[in-house]
Amino acid sequence: MKKIVYYEPAGRIHSAQWELINNPPEGYEFITGRGLLDGVVNNNFIFDKIRLQYLDRMMPLNYIKAKIDSMKKLSREVDMIFAYNHLVFRKIPWIIHIEWANVPIGRDLRFFPSYKERVEELLSSDYCKGITAWSAIAKESILRNYNTDGFSNKIRVVPIAVRHTEYVRDYNRDGVSLLFVGSINTPEDFDAKGATNAIKAFSILKAKYKDLTLTIRTRVPKNQHINDTLGLTIIDSILPKQELNRLFEDADIFVYPTHLAQCAVIVEAMSYGLPVVTSWIGSTCGEYVEDGVTGFVLPQNSTPYFVDNLMLTSETIHRHKLFKHTTNDTDILVSTLERLIVDAELRERVGRRAKAEVEGGRLSIDYRNRLLKEIFNG
Repeated sequence: MKKIVYYEPAGRIHSAQWELINNPPEGYEFITGRGLLDGVVNNNFIFDKIRLQYLDRMMPLNYIKAKIDSMKKLSREVDMIFAYNHLVFRKIPWIIHIEWANVPIGRDLRFFPSYKERVEELLSSDYCKGITAWSAIAKESILRNYNTDGFSNKIRVVPIAVRHTEYVRDYNRDGVSLLFVGSINTPEDFDAKGATNAIKAFSILKAKYKDLTLTIRTRVPKNQHINDTLGLTIIDSILPKQELNRLFEDADIFVYPTHLAQCAVIVEAMSYGLPVVTSWIGSTCGEYVEDGVTGFVLPQNSTPYFVDNLMLTSETIHRHKLFKHTTNDTDILVSTLERLIVDAELRERVGRRAKAEVEGGRLSIDYRNRLLKEIFNG
């Protein structure tokens, strides 16, 4: 009989989380109150906007939400809870995934000092059976910001994973297409995720390679002017999963010069055999992409990504302040993309290695589930 795990998120359920819910470790089944609609995650984006703009600045929202949720009666009996960025106050076994040290408390770093000791107590309790982090640097943020004497042995790095695709890529077709995938729901992340830099690099390369194309799937801020003579394609609406898949299939290179430490979309691109060009970002993306092997990682720049050991490019309301000091080295991005544009063999070699990482390597569902099963089994 399968053990039932209640999946409890702090906010919206994102695509990478659905990969876990729909593909759990053997012997386990996840249940959750959220659902899917036509391949698109059905979440309350209006509440999310209110949360981002107001609530997170007024209170330690994730901590308070966890307290409230723990008073609700579960719809059925469960064996344990898997909480995503979300503390658990119930007296049943639970495991927590922590993206960054501050997230179980809230997005405003002002609340962190006042609540960290209570977080330490909960993570040290016998009910907390495990703590997962999605990268080594995320684990380091927990170790640096908490007294972990009571729970350091519970922390394991469990990488993001997605299902590998059966798509067979033709690396020798005519023309080269670049793809950038950003956010539909948070257009304010347009610059933060590297869209401006990607467009800038494309405009330089387009003058030399006339058949080069760029598709951008992201919401463009109202104050953002884009030169429509470049011939790039902008998709600014939520797409059904099948149509989003087609974007990855039609692309030849995935360009993501981000300043935000969010790697799920990188893993998804790798699953389609796409060579990825991304940013160093405090080594986070560098943990997922092996430079020159499964993609290319742009070198570290002078952007101050960390403040008091807390990463501003994580779930924090303060992150946009750092972009006033951001440096974008477009020349390196252009030269890296050009290597891939002119060399189909390089695109194929890197793309195939990337896909192999998702099919059976450290970014595969099998690898992730082996790690999780060890944690779940205690």
